[in-house]
Amino acid sequence: MKILVKVHPFSKTCEIISDEIDLLNARIMTVKINQPPIDGKANDKLIEVLANYFKIKKSAIKIVRGTASRNKIIEIQD
Repeated sequence: MKILVKVHPFSKTCEIISDEIDLLNARIMTVKINQPPIDGKANDKLIEVLANYFKIKKSAIKIVRGTASRNKIIEIQD
């Protein structure tokens, strides 16, 4: 499953703001992260937040595109 994620780094809390499905059945999420986008800290925290949300292992989540961007494509392996 692939998910489009918009990340807001430097937030006060870590939380998922929205989890929606658009007209083309693509899942779009907006996530606040309390880590800076330096040395992959925000990406690591994003993976941790998504793993907790979906109740899966962190190793099942991979950033496919956008490691240096706020807009990312995440792949979750079944």
